[in-house]
Amino acid sequence: MGRIGDINWTGQQRKAIFHADGDLFVSASAGTGKTEVLTARSAKLLAEPDKCPCALNILVVTFTEAAAGQMKARIHKMVSEMATARPQDRHLANQLLLIPAAQICTIHAFCYRLIQEHAAELGLDPGLRIIDQQGQLLLKTQALEQTLRWAWEQANLQAGLEALFRGRRIQTISDAISKIYQMLECLVDRDIWYDRILHAQQGILETDAAKAQIGWLVGDLSHMAEALHWLGRRLSQDKIDEDLIGLADLAGRLADLARSGQLGQLATDIRQISHLANSRSGGDTGLHLAVSMLLKGISGLADLAILDPDFVNKTSGDFKLQAQTLVRLVMAFEHSYQALKTKANGLDFADLERYALKLLSQPGPNGYKPSTIAMDLRARYRFILVDEYQDINPVQHTILSMLETEGNLFAVGDVKQCIYAFRGAEPAIFADCLRRAAAGSGPGRVDLTVNFRSVKGILDLANLLFGRLMRPEVSGVAYDQSAYLVPAQESACDEPAVELHIVDTNQTDDGQEDGSSLAALDRRRCQAALIADLVRRAVGADGQQSLLVRDPQTGNLRPARYGDIAVLLRSPAVSAREYQRAMHSRGIPVASTSAGLQDALEVQDCINLLKVIDNPTRDIELASVLRGPFFGISDSELVKIRIHSRGRDLRGGLYRAVLDYSRCGDDAGLAARLSGFIEALARWRHMAKVGDLSGLVWHVFLQTGLPWRVSALQDGELRRASLLRFHEQAIWFDNLTETAGGPALARLIEFLDALKGSETEVALPATGAQEDAVTIMSIHKAKGLEFPIVILAEMEAPFNLQDQYQDILVDPRYGLGMTIMDDHGRYKRPGLVHQVISRCIRDAAVAEEIRLFYVAVTRARDRLIMTGAMPRDTCRQVIELADLTCDGPIGSLMISGMAKRRGLANLLAWTIYACHDQPGLRQAFGLAQGSVKRLLEVQLHSPMATTCDAIRTAPPRATGQGLDGRLLSELRPALQWKYPNRLACSCRAKWSVTELVAKDRPVDLALDTNPSLTDSLDNLIGSATHLVLASLPLVRPVNRGLVQATLEDLVGQGRIDRGLTSAIDIDGIVRFFEGPIGAQALDPGNTVWREWPFTLAMRPSEILAEPYQDNDICVVEGVVDMVIQTPQGLVVVDFKTGRSQQTEGLYKSQVRLYARAAGAILGRPVVSAKLYYLADGRTVEVG
Repeated sequence: MGRIGDINWTGQQRKAIFHADGDLFVSASAGTGKTEVLTARSAKLLAEPDKCPCALNILVVTFTEAAAGQMKARIHKMVSEMATARPQDRHLANQLLLIPAAQICTIHAFCYRLIQEHAAELGLDPGLRIIDQQGQLLLKTQALEQTLRWAWEQANLQAGLEALFRGRRIQTISDAISKIYQMLECLVDRDIWYDRILHAQQGILETDAAKAQIGWLVGDLSHMAEALHWLGRRLSQDKIDEDLIGLADLAGRLADLARSGQLGQLATDIRQISHLANSRSGGDTGLHLAVSMLLKGISGLADLAILDPDFVNKTSGDFKLQAQTLVRLVMAFEHSYQALKTKANGLDFADLERYALKLLSQPGPNGYKPSTIAMDLRARYRFILVDEYQDINPVQHTILSMLETEGNLFAVGDVKQCIYAFRGAEPAIFADCLRRAAAGSGPGRVDLTVNFRSVKGILDLANLLFGRLMRPEVSGVAYDQSAYLVPAQESACDEPAVELHIVDTNQTDDGQEDGSSLAALDRRRCQAALIADLVRRAVGADGQQSLLVRDPQTGNLRPARYGDIAVLLRSPAVSAREYQRAMHSRGIPVASTSAGLQDALEVQDCINLLKVIDNPTRDIELASVLRGPFFGISDSELVKIRIHSRGRDLRGGLYRAVLDYSRCGDDAGLAARLSGFIEALARWRHMAKVGDLSGLVWHVFLQTGLPWRVSALQDGELRRASLLRFHEQAIWFDNLTETAGGPALARLIEFLDALKGSETEVALPATGAQEDAVTIMSIHKAKGLEFPIVILAEMEAPFNLQDQYQDILVDPRYGLGMTIMDDHGRYKRPGLVHQVISRCIRDAAVAEEIRLFYVAVTRARDRLIMTGAMPRDTCRQVIELADLTCDGPIGSLMISGMAKRRGLANLLAWTIYACHDQPGLRQAFGLAQGSVKRLLEVQLHSPMATTCDAIRTAPPRATGQGLDGRLLSELRPALQWKYPNRLACSCRAKWSVTELVAKDRPVDLALDTNPSLTDSLDNLIGSATHLVLASLPLVRPVNRGLVQATLEDLVGQGRIDRGLTSAIDIDGIVRFFEGPIGAQALDPGNTVWREWPFTLAMRPSEILAEPYQDNDICVVEGVVDMVIQTPQGLVVVDFKTGRSQQTEGLYKSQVRLYARAAGAILGRPVVSAKLYYLADGRTVEVG
């Protein structure tokens, strides 16, 4: 590639890349190649000596470290290709050398470097470190404790604290302080926000919040009146239109009262409509639903605080006192948190932005203007390119504005994909830039809409969905022609590429509708079973034809594999395990990217033990510790402990019962084990008081051998790595906190509880897991990724709108909102500011739900499968509602109204609403179909059928005659046909001896109540003992010294962990070689094979124990502990380190297979096959 222009860019991409002069904002829809455009733009500028004489003259900003690394690599690769094609171009060669040093980084990396360069001016240590999100959480927790302790010592705050804490828990106040501080971190000047609340002079009715509520009141009533008028005019076939016109006139009069400021009369009249709303709430048609939502919207306005000025005035003094007290707590928290960060010699991400802004700006006539440092950087950076501009916050935006000069900004983003508002992202910043550019005032604008990712069928469905859902009134952005996705290549296949599977939650397994049929069923399990079967169908695992996907390397179609499939969930931390369980049960390999460290069972065991060390009277955690891998108390033994304590005055729960049984229990063995537990617990509690926590965790590991025990289990490498990472977390905690003793352990437990399931939780360590596995992840983590097949699950999950109901709310513009307690302390009522902020939060959350949906849909390349659960009647009602309103002027009101209505505030209801005219959807519900192009395949499923792992499509309504008898007689043989060689499908081609024997294991032996302790420990000790037996020199005499020396040798080689040496039965090994079998092994005239591997061919009929006519063979593999070749024949020996005789029958079957293999392969007769128990020297002859 000699030049950027030689690449086959689209017209839109070319316009962005070769933009001549001036700032440019690029609105890049999903899959349109924004990264390539940004890369090409950067490479083009670097290739032009007059514009960019040096690679250090360019600043490229991204928002993640991974994106920054990829961007630098892409730019380097493109410039390298240009330099290779133009070897005479010395400028390109020089640029290529400088790219590694260029500022292509995250905005935080840029700020960090700037702070280091000017640390002296800020009075900071240049060697300070970045505190990660976990560290921030821990320090903020400490700062909160210090703040509340300080506050109660301040006499001047007592009245305010009493008012603030009246009817509120401490956790409520702590959460509010954290939330306020998080909001302040994204404000350019937090002092202005503080001052506005601390020194407020105007009454609440004169604030921006009051003006906003009056404006909303007028607007809502006007819109409701217009909507009711529209419905009344549209319906002319019966009397209901007159009723609607009457209601519309009433709403119009209410709007007039609001406009004229007659709030007292409005408050009286608006309550008259409440009984109408209740009377219209019945009915199951779309019209009833539309009218009910409109009337509920009007009657809900009666509770607005602006309509009760007496309440507002009466409570304004109390509100002001509480707000000012809370702000002082936040300021104290900020001071404490800053002190802790200084002590740790670290900065958090907000500090990086704040200090960078301090260096780059100075007060100006209209806010801020560039400082001398900023002017120097302006001279250095001729071009600034920013990726993911929709995720920027106000502080970051101001930082970049200090660096910009007119015409040097190139920003790429997509407002439709802004899903990180919880991190402070402000999509309105980029949206305003795009609006100004579209209006032709200043910067340029380019829209990228040619999609290179998804097939046409998915893009058509996406355009249908978001053309109807993504409206400015609902999402803050219009999905117009500038957003419609266009396929890069037209597809020859015109079949739908999108499926919608709905579990009918009021249908029983016999097809009869019953609203309570799912009372005993878990909805999530229904969908997990459904999706597992859909995955098997997609890869053709059940003999069906697999889906075809495009290979990303060749571009050719090929059958789908498990690794092509991603299951996207709203909250995988809650539900991922159920989906993993369903897929594992069907033999589907699965990998979850959402699992946190505390999801690992072995880490949960450690945390439970720490909780018991901190407080032994925690019954649930204590029971978990006792029956877990540490002490191996069985369920029946726990019952025995409880029965023993019955009738005795043992206050203190399970712990007191354990103490009592250890002293006078009937089972001496159990009492002794409990005494051992109590002694260990006492030692660990002492260590927790005097030592560091990481030392305590490591001591527990050494004393119990847990990391080495779990290594013997399935996924042992991952399990051990998880425990070691947990220990690393304890070390990190010790380093960040200096508090020793009991409170440190309590603080660690509190910190771990707060961390679990949060965004900042440590992830499970990566392992070499198989690549061909289904991925389960959150929609947020899927952003920026793509998959051949995407399954969007649990679309009926309600929107996350809970933040609007919190007791204390915060907003950059409106300040603080609180609920106000009445004089008698009986109930709380939201204050005016609280109501205004609550509405802002709700509207922002609904807008983000639409954007999140857009991100999920646009991850799919070849097939999109959506699943959800909803009653059939509700689905039909939503379709009828959409038939009536979707394409009319009140569609936005209906979409917003659904987001407020229980049962409809979910993606599934929105999807049904937007796709109401799709033939597949209407056919599934027995509704008349139009001539609209089919973009969606829809299936209804019975919940009972999905739970029983047999997906059954709900039958469509009968529209014609049944099948005649002749046709049925022809179809019946085909439907009842069975595969003649189906027996072969149940027999694997390759077996291990262990698997072959285990398949016949009795059920009562398979139900081990404590496999995590017994099996892992026995396996670990057994493996080490077998290794010693295999490595021991076969020379006389075999004594303790020789065995001990061999063992030490293996420890030195790292083949056996030293912690296991005491568990190896050295005397048992010596005893074996002193016996008759050992004598044969030591006889120099005999040949001995130890750990002898073999491969044996067997007939399937021998394995299945059923007649099998084919001449196939199965391969059986195994390892024999010892084979001795004597002059008389072969002696086969299998060592056992345990004492159990319960499974001796299975062991004998195993030894018979060993003997058969040895005889067949070595060509000698087997004269003896034996089981040898090292623990007691017992020999069992196997016939």
